Amino acid sequence: MALTETQLDHISAVLRGLGLAGDPLRPMRLRNLSHEHVQVAEYGVLRMPIALPSDLHWTAWADFQAEAYTTLSRLGLAPRFLAALESSQALPNGGALIDLVKGRLPALPADLRRLAHFLADMHQMPVPMPEMRGLPSFDNALQRVAQLISDQGRYVKGAPVSEGVRTALEDELGWLADFAKSGWVRLGSPPYGLSLGRIHPGDFLIDQEGAVMLIDVENCHYGLPTLDVGALSIYPAMVWDMSLQAELSEDDVLGFHVDYLDALDPRLRAQSQPWLALARRIATLRVLTWCCMWLVRHRRPGDQWAADRLPPGIIAHQRGLCQHLTSDNVVHALQSEWQDAQGLYARIDAL
Repeated sequence: MALTETQLDHISAVLRGLGLAGDPLRPMRLRNLSHEHVQVAEYGVLRMPIALPSDLHWTAWADFQAEAYTTLSRLGLAPRFLAALESSQALPNGGALIDLVKGRLPALPADLRRLAHFLADMHQMPVPMPEMRGLPSFDNALQRVAQLISDQGRYVKGAPVSEGVRTALEDELGWLADFAKSGWVRLGSPPYGLSLGRIHPGDFLIDQEGAVMLIDVENCHYGLPTLDVGALSIYPAMVWDMSLQAELSEDDVLGFHVDYLDALDPRLRAQSQPWLALARRIATLRVLTWCCMWLVRHRRPGDQWAADRLPPGIIAHQRGLCQHLTSDNVVHALQSEWQDAQGLYARIDAL
């Protein structure tokens, strides 16, 4: 929702109280369901969650932001975390102030190699000992993501989709449950490392030196890094952000995977390659079940995803996008990647 003058005055006063410049403040265009953004002078961006999960206190959110940005900024992969703004009547969910990155959204497919190298750099970051990990850490990462998708999948039954799509998604959920139990054994253990979770190209900026910077760290955790490669190159990621729409050919997608593998050390490359096509299938199911969940929950007043929390334009975009991604034509086209013996899935598997 548009920030009021009262909220902007409050932000300015709090920043000055922290010894930081509080003016001018420039509200930025709302681009997603999760955050409002305000540019602070020429040095920072304030991120303010529109809504938090019901079981998450704002201090836990702020602590996570600080840890995630600090972890990634050490390697120049994300802006620095500067300060947390406390919850108040003006800012019920608080805020996180980070460095301003002057740059542009990725241009696709031209910037795919940059994105592939970013992922490779991040996935090769050393994994700290468990007691030293400040970010969420899921040692049984495959089971965890399968459970996450299963939880989202509970909404497939009530989602406004065709019976054909419902059956297809339920079949995929059954496949993933079986795969997570034992189907992965022949592949060997998947790589484990820092992962971005559910991402799309609009979560990145290319700075003035051509470096890729991650702007949205909301889903960072230690888990299955190969899922990032799938998530960033599937069709839903190309149409997710209203400011960035792209179309990739199969050769573009293959080149992205080759660039990623070539940037890994030999040990990690050998471990990652068998998981790339599978990761693409899992990432696709994660997005489609999320869309079903959102299509059900956005109609529930007071829900984390409720439509009454956001401007009609954002809701209309998201509703149209979720309906598009769960349409018969799109779901069947996405499934064809792994159902066609000569399809994209097989070509990635053969790299």
